[in-house]
Amino acid sequence: MLKKKLRLGLILALLVLSVCACSEAETAGEKMALEEAKTILAALPLSSKELTDQLCLGGYTREEAEYAVNHCGIDWNQQAVRALRRYRDVSQMTEEEIRRQMADDGFSEEQIRAAFASREKPMEGEADRLARQYLNLGPYSPEGLVGQLQKEGISEEEARKAVGRLGKNWVDEAERSAERHEKEGMAPDDRMLDALKAEGFTQEQAREAMNRRHR
Repeated sequence: MLKKKLRLGLILALLVLSVCACSEAETAGEKMALEEAKTILAALPLSSKELTDQLCLGGYTREEAEYAVNHCGIDWNQQAVRALRRYRDVSQMTEEEIRRQMADDGFSEEQIRAAFASREKPMEGEADRLARQYLNLGPYSPEGLVGQLQKEGISEEEARKAVGRLGKNWVDEAERSAERHEKEGMAPDDRMLDALKAEGFTQEQAREAMNRRHR
């Protein structure tokens, strides 16, 4: 009986150590790099190589940067589509020049081919993929997300359908945004309420989110 108890105690101790190890797997630097990566990707369509280089230039180690790139949940083919759209919208580059530039940016030949193919025939489910991708990168209100999808060339009708299909509880997104504002030093007062409403959340969503943070 004593041996069984000792064996059971050893198993429990190993389980506790395993849980602790998992919880400590992500270092503070990796967590910060991941948040920074999401902020960058929300603004710019980058390849995994460009993102890694950008994070290293920002002071993160190569290991922290690679961790962020591998855990940011990005569809890199979709990033190539966004990069192609950016080059076509803001430059007079020929198709061959764009292909060379995207290769220099670190996109693979496969990603470049997929991007050009998608512009000839839009990728099925592109609006849904982009909607999920942007929510992964940061908190959005439904109106804010619709606006972001429109910036990517998605029609308002398709954007609204994609946002509706997400089935999100938007108070959860408002709470994520409230948490971000608090980390930036904003107090949970009328100023935060106005900030959340400016992002497209309703007054009810914003108030409920703030109440959740301070129950």
